[in-house]
Amino acid sequence: MFKKLYLIFILFVFNNAYSNDLCDLLLNDDFIVPEITINEGFTVNVEIEVKKVRIYSQSTLSEFAFDQRTSFPNENFAKFINKNYPNLKSNGCLMYGDEKIRTVLKKIEIIEPTIRSNKMLENKFRFLSVFRVFDKELNKDLWGYEYEQSKKFEIENINTFNRFPFDSIATYVDFEYEQLKFEEVVDDYYLEYGDQFGEGKKSQLEWNKSQIKNSSTMNEFKLIDHGITKEEMTFVGGGTYPSYLYYFEFKRNVGYYILKVLLPVIFIVFLSFSVFWIRNQEIEAKLNVSIVCLLALIAYNFAVNSDIPKINNLTILDSFVLISYLFSGLSTFMAIYSYYDYRRDKLVGDFNPIDKKLRKAAPSFYILSIIVVCSFIYTLE
Repeated sequence: MFKKLYLIFILFVFNNAYSNDLCDLLLNDDFIVPEITINEGFTVNVEIEVKKVRIYSQSTLSEFAFDQRTSFPNENFAKFINKNYPNLKSNGCLMYGDEKIRTVLKKIEIIEPTIRSNKMLENKFRFLSVFRVFDKELNKDLWGYEYEQSKKFEIENINTFNRFPFDSIATYVDFEYEQLKFEEVVDDYYLEYGDQFGEGKKSQLEWNKSQIKNSSTMNEFKLIDHGITKEEMTFVGGGTYPSYLYYFEFKRNVGYYILKVLLPVIFIVFLSFSVFWIRNQEIEAKLNVSIVCLLALIAYNFAVNSDIPKINNLTILDSFVLISYLFSGLSTFMAIYSYYDYRRDKLVGDFNPIDKKLRKAAPSFYILSIIVVCSFIYTLE
């Protein structure tokens, strides 16, 4: 009898302790949270903020880091707490730490979107808040959840490599809420809010653009467009669900390639054209200049080759380099032919008429060829 009374007392104290402390109640292994149901007339509010973007793997992949905050009132949870634990002393519970939060979330059917990505690299919970609010209009208590996640995932880019290094990259990040209806999710990306000090108010779109532009990992690219759209998706069976599509378009910064690739190559090619100003009798000097320029062009191409995407299609940079090879090699060939023609026709004077014509023709055709071919490749889809 004594043992039975003692057991009843222990169970009473144990249950009462948890029922008066919401955090301990949520962490109690015996506590089972009911299924999530959004209060009628309310919505799930989400806020997805871009923290960092990195484009890598020869510009074929992007790595996105997002902070996602979700909040909503849970009708079933409110009914369950009000019925079984009406005398809770605490009106809320705030938890930090990924492992601790996941322990609670195992018993809560959390609302989390499906992200169509190559792979998820990180998904950590920063905080979880469960709270009670009295709604004066409804004249009843509402219990709600709010939690923030830090996510990092990999997305495959849509490239226009044929325009390299004047190419652009498009990336789509799709957040699909398959367990909700279209009208049940709201992402107020157009509303303005300030920083941690309440200053510099911007919309979610503007904050995303600012974060990406200031990111230390975006030196090679610049953001030229970003948009967010809400779409109503359809299941195979006919049902619908909401989806938020985040669109990003980046353009490669061409300054590096102009200064480190294009201008040096043009300089080498124009240097090879100097053979047309060397006297025809000095064939060795002409060959030395033209061959050294051709070899320098080949060596320089190998030096910058690691920065060029490995693709089968002919890019603008590929065509530019090939044309440069052709004209640099042409100057070598013309140096030999000019000397042969000069000796064969027993010409007099220091220069072959062919050399005099090529002084203007070679640079002009070189620049014209680059403009025509590269413009044609740029227009290709």
